[in-house]
Amino acid sequence: MNLNTLSFAVLFLLISLMFIGASPGSTGGGVKTSTIGVIVTFIRSKIVARDSVSLFYRTLPLELVMKAFMVVSLAIGIIFLSSFILFLTQPGMSMREVFFEVFSALN
Repeated sequence: MNLNTLSFAVLFLLISLMFIGASPGSTGGGVKTSTIGVIVTFIRSKIVARDSVSLFYRTLPLELVMKAFMVVSLAIGIIFLSSFILFLTQPGMSMREVFFEVFSALN
């Protein structure tokens, strides 16, 4: 499939799915769906002004929430560093190609 024929919206969706990756029991990469689930649950609990983070009638420990944010922060840091290195070493590549390569390598 020629990725240059895809619109930016479709590429953004593909890159987002590559960043999230697979579920914890699989061999796929990414930051895992459970990590994103913990972060979304944390954000939801802050929007409704709750002190604790609850999911399916269970309270998630703050340590678990901090680990989820750390995993996403490290992944974003790796993405920025890898993108910067690719921009330096491959000046002919477009931003679309660089980000697609970096996110697919993270996956």
